[in-house]
Amino acid sequence: MVDWSTTLSDDYAIHLALANSMERI
Repeated sequence: MVDWSTTLSDDYAIHLALANSMERI
């Protein structure tokens, strides 16, 4: 069984990191 809370939080963290890196460019 997949732990969705962990999966979603990881995806969200990646999303935030990508958004931050794009703003700095």
